[in-house]
Amino acid sequence: MTLSNAARRRAVRLGATATLALALASMQLAAAPADVPVDGARRCDSAASDQRTAAAVLARLQWNVLLDATDINVAATGGRVELWGLARSEAQKTLAGSLALDTYGAASLSNQIDVNDWSPHTETAQLTAATRQQERLARASQSDRWLSAAVSYTLSFSQTIASCAIAVSASNSIVELRGTAVSASARLAAIAAAENTIGVRSVDAVQLVVAE
Repeated sequence: MTLSNAARRRAVRLGATATLALALASMQLAAAPADVPVDGARRCDSAASDQRTAAAVLARLQWNVLLDATDINVAATGGRVELWGLARSEAQKTLAGSLALDTYGAASLSNQIDVNDWSPHTETAQLTAATRQQERLARASQSDRWLSAAVSYTLSFSQTIASCAIAVSASNSIVELRGTAVSASARLAAIAAAENTIGVRSVDAVQLVVAE
């Protein structure tokens, strides 16, 4: 039996969600050192797959403090990443597309996100918006172990950063990056990615140097 494109996309999306759920669960395990990736799906340790790529894109969108990705969906087929759903502004739609295309395993992008930047007027809409904001604030209150794992996961899947040689640790929500970046621009990208991870207060990158 041959799956339709819609069914295949749905299967990849569900697989990505399951992979991300496992990643989130792994972050809560005390057995894992804080400066190692979330799971074995790191860019440098294994080949990309559509499921891993979609999961990485989903993580990068959901954990970025500049994005409200609650209503954004992700699927990947043959390296083509598709985004659809709702963003709160054109800037957020553009950012979502940039993060997706920068993710290892993404060869092309179809950004079908619609923009809904209307302010809530009805009581129901205002309640929904308030609940959404409370959930985002709750996600910002993460343990240092969660933060270090999330940043590690994010860095290891960025094509711009292009390195798994960056160690990450966190203390009191301050993230420290150590190791070697492949270029000055990659170093700046790594710092920005860490700074934009939800829950991170600041980033110490003194010990993140550029390869000679």
